Amino acid sequence: MLLDDPGPRTPDPTGPPPALSDPVPRWCRVLGGAGAVVIPAYVLPVALLGALVTPAWVVLLTGPVLGLFVAAVVLTVAHPEPDVPGTRRAAAGAGAGAVLLVPFTAGLGLLGATGLGLTVVVLALAPFVVADRVCRPGDDLGRVLEQASALPTGRLLDAWRSTGEVLRGRPTARDLARVARLRAVLIDELAGRDPAGVEAWLRSGDDRPDRHVRGHVTG
Repeated sequence: MLLDDPGPRTPDPTGPPPALSDPVPRWCRVLGGAGAVVIPAYVLPVALLGALVTPAWVVLLTGPVLGLFVAAVVLTVAHPEPDVPGTRRAAAGAGAGAVLLVPFTAGLGLLGATGLGLTVVVLALAPFVVADRVCRPGDDLGRVLEQASALPTGRLLDAWRSTGEVLRGRPTARDLARVARLRAVLIDELAGRDPAGVEAWLRSGDDRPDRHVRGHVTG
């Protein structure tokens, strides 16, 4: 019974694995990385300046309230997938930014037109920072997990490569747990399609199942 291509996959055994497709263009990633440096370098000093002229009780009372409110809004908008790693990163970043909103506004008033111009630059970079943090390769692995039995073998092998990309990045504890769970499902599913190929792959210790697994279901 054929599921996809009946023949073996024939990748170049000496070449690198195919590159993981990224939902965000490279130039957006570059701007996001730049914004991740520029925004804190600008916002924190201005907020500190504003805190010097703002009553302490105002900062201590409104900061945490605004931070929790904004983080809750982000998680609510993300429903029903609030556990996606990128969503939690976005909520934490938005909450932290909201904590600084009151002192930052006070400090901005002290800078005049210069502060306004710099703030426009910061606001222009902010969407790219959000995209860089939220749309990371591997964030869609949960959907592969749910549909593994219905996907072609080639897509399962692509998913395995995607998990490797996650592990080579900066995975959180939640990322590691998701990757471990998905890899267990992928091994079981591939073993049902090509037991001999999966056995040879696991014996080899190679992280490239596409060198061993064929694209057919036994039986």
